[in-house]
Order: sequence, then structure tokens, then C-alpha cells
Amino acid sequence: MSIDEILEEMDELLDKSSSVPFAAHKKVIDGERMRELINDVRLNMPHELKEAKKIEFDCQRILNEAKLNAEGIIRKAEERAAQIVSREAIVTEAKKKAVDMLSERLRKELLR
Repeated sequence: MSIDEILEEMDELLDKSSSVPFAAHKKVIDGERMRELINDVRLNMPHELKEAKKIEFDCQRILNEAKLNAEGIIRKAEERAAQIVSREAIVTEAKKKAVDMLSERLRKELLR
């Protein structure tokens, strides 16, 4: 029996129990049965906790992997951006040199 099932049974036990006269919020319950259910919770708790811890560990592992992947993607994007900027700088410099060369050639042509 799972923790949820045991808790559901405890809830039903309370729902089916009779109220104390002049104190509707108080109930008369089968103490033996409630004790059995509490013991069942205690017996089943370790399994439920182990599952929860395993899920938490898996979530943390997945988050760590995602973080590493994201960092790798960012690093590659930064490298790519640097390459593009570098290429643009080379192209700009080449255009400047071409203009300088053409200007120099034009100047020499005009001086002849």
C-alpha cells in the first residue's frame, strides 16, 4: 500500500467517524485502526523517500548536464562571433588597402 493510499484511508476514517456532541469539529475514531494506518505510513515512508531522493538526484543531474551544455553552446557562439568579427575586420582592412592602392595608382596616373 502506498503512502497516498494510506492517507486516503485515514481521510475516509475521519469522514466516516461521528462527531462529538456540541463539538462538530471533533470526531470519535477507531484508535486501533488509526494506529495501524500510522504504522503503515512509517513502514512505507522509506520507500517513498528513496523515490523522492532519486527523483531529486536525477533532476539535479539533468540540470547540471543542461548547464554544461548551455555553457558549451555559449562558448561556441562566442568563438563564432569572434571569428565573424575577425573576418569583418580583415575585409574592412582589405577594402581600405584596396582603396589606398587605387588612390595611389590614380594619383600616379594623374602625375604622369
